[in-house]
Amino acid sequence: MGPKDLGEATSNDVNHKEDGDDDSVDHVRSEKQIVRFGSDAVEAALKSLALDKDGAQRVIEHGDEFASEIRNAAHAVLQNLSLKGEEVSSNLYIPRGL
Repeated sequence: MGPKDLGEATSNDVNHKEDGDDDSVDHVRSEKQIVRFGSDAVEAALKSLALDKDGAQRVIEHGDEFASEIRNAAHAVLQNLSLKGEEVSSNLYIPRGL
């Protein structure tokens, strides 16, 4: 498995950047790192649960539901963390005193 398989930039990638591509290359690297965080988190959860063969098979049989739950959780946490410290407009009314 080479660097490309691991999502790492090679010297070729860096040498072929054009002016103005720095931001897009950094963005791609950031996204790949976030994907690795998510993958590592799922692996850690699997290890901590130590699913037996039957349990793992049930998860596989419900793969679409599993993927949907992961997507929903990832969406929520990505949105929450990416907006931390920023004011976000809302049309929700929060009564005083709460």
